[in-house]
Amino acid sequence: MHPGDASFPSVIVRLGRTIAAILLVCGVQLVLGAVAQEQGSRAPQTFKVQREPGLTPGLAFKTGLPEKAFEPVDYDPADEAAWAAFEDAVNDAAQRLRDAHIFSALQKGFTPIPIQPISKSGPEATAAQYFPADFGQFTPPDVWETKSNIPRADVNWVRSFTRRVEGPDEQTFIWRDPYTLTAYAVAEHGMLRLVSKVLPIPQSIDDPTGKPDAVGNIIFRSAVLSLALYAAEALTDPIAEPGTERLDLYHYAAAFTGPGDGSASGPTPIYFLAHGQSWSSPWGGISDDSKYETTSAFIGIFNSILAHRDADAFVHIFTRPWPMPDASGKVPENLEWIEWLDEGIKSAPDSLSERKGYSAFVSERGLAGAYVTALSDAISLSRRVAEYAPDKPLPEILSHDYHVRNIFAFAPCQVFEVNLKQAVHDADIEIPQVATRCIKVRYTGPTYGKKERIPPISISAYADGYDGIAYDTLLLATAAGERTGISVEDATAHKAVKTWTVPFEPDVPGGDEMTLAFANVAPVASETVPISVHLSFGISVTGAISTLSTYVNTAPPDEACSPTLVQGPDFAGAVPFPGIASERISLNTNSPVRGELANLVGLIGFGGEDVAEAQLPALFCIEEMRSLVGIDPLTNASAARSGMCLPEIMSAQSAYSQLEKSGSRLRDMSIDFAGGSSLSRPGKLVGQLEWNDSSLPVFPKTRNAMGPDDRTDDPGMMLQGVLSLQKVSETRIRGRIDLVPTDELKTCGKESEGKVTIVFDEVAALPEETGTALVYASPLSMVGPKAWSMMPADARAKLKATSRRDAPKVSTGGAAPGVASDCNCSCDELADPVRSDVCRTRCEGYAAQAPSCAVESAVKRGESRQIAQKRLQACRPSCGDLMTGDPICRDAFPEIVRTCQSDVVSEREISCYVDLLTRNVPSSMRAFAVSQVQKSVDAMNEVARREIIREQIESQKAEGNICP
Repeated sequence: MHPGDASFPSVIVRLGRTIAAILLVCGVQLVLGAVAQEQGSRAPQTFKVQREPGLTPGLAFKTGLPEKAFEPVDYDPADEAAWAAFEDAVNDAAQRLRDAHIFSALQKGFTPIPIQPISKSGPEATAAQYFPADFGQFTPPDVWETKSNIPRADVNWVRSFTRRVEGPDEQTFIWRDPYTLTAYAVAEHGMLRLVSKVLPIPQSIDDPTGKPDAVGNIIFRSAVLSLALYAAEALTDPIAEPGTERLDLYHYAAAFTGPGDGSASGPTPIYFLAHGQSWSSPWGGISDDSKYETTSAFIGIFNSILAHRDADAFVHIFTRPWPMPDASGKVPENLEWIEWLDEGIKSAPDSLSERKGYSAFVSERGLAGAYVTALSDAISLSRRVAEYAPDKPLPEILSHDYHVRNIFAFAPCQVFEVNLKQAVHDADIEIPQVATRCIKVRYTGPTYGKKERIPPISISAYADGYDGIAYDTLLLATAAGERTGISVEDATAHKAVKTWTVPFEPDVPGGDEMTLAFANVAPVASETVPISVHLSFGISVTGAISTLSTYVNTAPPDEACSPTLVQGPDFAGAVPFPGIASERISLNTNSPVRGELANLVGLIGFGGEDVAEAQLPALFCIEEMRSLVGIDPLTNASAARSGMCLPEIMSAQSAYSQLEKSGSRLRDMSIDFAGGSSLSRPGKLVGQLEWNDSSLPVFPKTRNAMGPDDRTDDPGMMLQGVLSLQKVSETRIRGRIDLVPTDELKTCGKESEGKVTIVFDEVAALPEETGTALVYASPLSMVGPKAWSMMPADARAKLKATSRRDAPKVSTGGAAPGVASDCNCSCDELADPVRSDVCRTRCEGYAAQAPSCAVESAVKRGESRQIAQKRLQACRPSCGDLMTGDPICRDAFPEIVRTCQSDVVSEREISCYVDLLTRNVPSSMRAFAVSQVQKSVDAMNEVARREIIREQIESQKAEGNICP
């Protein structure tokens, strides 16, 4: 391609005759697919340098330049090493595309296509020299305009295969890395082979005066650049810098030097890594006056498409008829191209490959899935390079986060500092059609636990007039991949927000900034409209200060009242509170505060620093798992959360156990609204506080036998106060709670004193709306591409037909929001065999609560808490250990036990499944196919095996296919 050329023509103009002429001259049959090769033999040579003297028959140039600028020359044996390296690179790249069905194979009886050596002024070229200076191009630099009707290569440039030549200033990279340009040229040829399968070209298209189709040019040349990178993965540059010999992701990242990479255009690292600025331009950078750099978003998209096995999806898309000019010569509108690409992706095959360094997606999501996946890959370049080549140093430019700044150069990310004093921020963003906008979060607060965990980031987004389903257009890309989110909707109020709680994962390993990139691509991409979004985001913080004190009667029974002054329990100061504050969503049901205030009061009841350091990492992990697991039907979500967060949960339980031996500890605290107050009508509160104090004497619980008195076993008091809100919106709530003791209870005639002040600043989801319901993301975005590709068609259809909306649930005073009002989610209730059946599935977070309940149950049976804790710490969350080991482990991890108790898919069933999927594979490929299917089985958990393997066996049986 020839982007620097002002005469860059339409993607369609002159295409039909051009392709036909090239392919006829080249003498290659127009077929897609690979030719079976003999075992161990070298791939056939598609291209061969002409080593005989004289002009190749039919050679002609159509560049408009004097022919003397391209003088054909006789082959010089002194250049054999360079020509041989060039010839090998051409054919290796072609074979890479041939294996992916992107290139026509040579048929028996056909001779290789000769490459004609030519002479050009090389590094001393004048201004007449075009990029890529026609060097090494064996199809035209611009695939839509014939510059030559036969492959040719410049001898001066070919010599750079064996020695370094810098070349002209504007072509440094192209001369320094000739292998890349070779792969680029092969990719152009391969693209011609693809498009030659469909030639829906009316006669009027041959009119050279037709208007150039800028949109088509961008899409097709993006495809060529993506194919060039794909072809380059088969090549090795023997004289490259140490550590970058292979033309792969690390090679281009290491060669990435900044804007332009030393060239104003062309196949240079900045384009291969998809880091142009078109991500922030409307319609992915597509416009009538688009520049070459606007291809970058589409290069990334096509790289994701090529992550599918054998590039089947890519081939499918580009062998479909494309939008054409009408009879008057008017070129297609942008919308037509978006529809063409979106529909092509959705109808493409869903099989996957393991293309290293790139992410696949569910094809049925179309352009939306490809876009957000490619955007995540672009942001995560530093991470991908580090994972791709862990034994090599991270290129310096990546460690400075330049790649992210380059993506958003035309719409820079605003950076927000998040800490305990600046916990939550607000921002308004306008996102054009099929485009992205970003914010950056820099965490500067304390870390927690032995692993120095950073609190997860909560995000809430509100767009006026959107319901829960409409938010499918709003996608979140991070360096760790796409985050799907969940919507909270109130149909009565005609409002909805979309929320995410995601781990803090910096763009650069070891860095301190995380990019949150919000993309706007609707499930039907052509229906995308600009969106105005209000965001609240941060770590959410709650904190409490207490000066409470009360009296306890410490006199033995039958003696005069002896008041002892005790201080109230320690409350945590400012503490990160993971999750979203909402009437509907209660993500912390372990809070001692009940009712709709649980989300606001949050994590105040820590009795000491050790507990805070242990409890917070456990809560962070549980919340992160909740956001990452989603509703994947192949995953037992509760079991996954329990198992993955087991070390943090165990550490928290151990720290809490140690706390009981000394000091005061909050035992229970309840706060409820009074007099009709609520979050939407903040006002009076009533509550009760109880705590343990190890310094007090212990007496038998004989109060009822003693008759009426005012002695209690634990310190406690009644509370009253008010809730006041300083800021409340659809996405944020900030305020305070002030509580003082009432005079309803006195001990030895003495009253409790002091006060409690609780403050909070939290990301919220319609906190004032009482009829909210959850709207889950589409299964296409929640289920990973690997799981989706393994699911039978009927299972996919069943999942897609499942209602995504929860039934509305109005909060009630006695139960945590989102929990049925007849369930209090206590350990006693969940241990009851009858009540647990009703409430276990309704009590959010029970998987995390179960270990604590298991210990409490053991204590009630007379066991010391310390021994129960030691038993729990010895548990291992494997089926074998849980089913045959200590009973306390089964009580602590009920969801894992339930999975382990379910029937197991037998080896006979697995063998049948493998046989059914591979029995029609040709014998030469059967061993490979069997190994691949077996690998997919090995990667499944037991739930996935039951749902996929058995369903597939039954489906095949219905079609008459059975196992012996």
